[in-house]
Amino acid sequence: MKDTFYSKIDYSKPFIYRGFENLSIQEIKEKRQNKLESTLNTYKVARIEQDRQEKLRIQREMEIKRQRELEEKRKREAEQRRLAEIKRKEEQRKKQQVEVSRGERSNHQTVKAVVTFYTANYESTGKTSSHPDYGKTASGEMVQSGVTAACPPHVKLGTWIIIEDVGKRKCTDRGGEIKGNRYDVYVRDVSTAMKLGKRNLEVIIIGE
Repeated sequence: MKDTFYSKIDYSKPFIYRGFENLSIQEIKEKRQNKLESTLNTYKVARIEQDRQEKLRIQREMEIKRQRELEEKRKREAEQRRLAEIKRKEEQRKKQQVEVSRGERSNHQTVKAVVTFYTANYESTGKTSSHPDYGKTASGEMVQSGVTAACPPHVKLGTWIIIEDVGKRKCTDRGGEIKGNRYDVYVRDVSTAMKLGKRNLEVIIIGE
């Protein structure tokens, strides 16, 4: 029988592997087991760190979502408060509106008039905020929301009037197109003026 590679191995001596020189089988098994456990521990640590990072990512996304929801809620509440304030002011205006009885009407001039609305801005007055007379009325007073009105020449400056569905106003301003039974009511912004538009309303001229 010819000698073979395996027949030349002396199995009574420890196996020699690369990196495991002069170790017994049991020692090699233990070393491999330790290496395997070390690898598993490293994997577990990496997995734990990966899970931790994933949880942190989810928490950040949830926090961002919560902050967005809170911001949207604050905006909705602010808009609701704004609308409620507008409604409150409108109701207050109506309550404060001077009620003129039929007997009082007979003592004051009442006319049907065309009522429009204007602002102090360039669209209405041709003046910008840098103009020295910006916001100044024909009487010299500054425009006031809820007070100022431009009246035709036959109505004396300083005269108080009551405009149907608008309220009490003071004639402190004039206008090139404000003639006859035409009245112009001051409001703060262009969008409000455009929204209110042109109306045919009853105007009661009270006096100074």
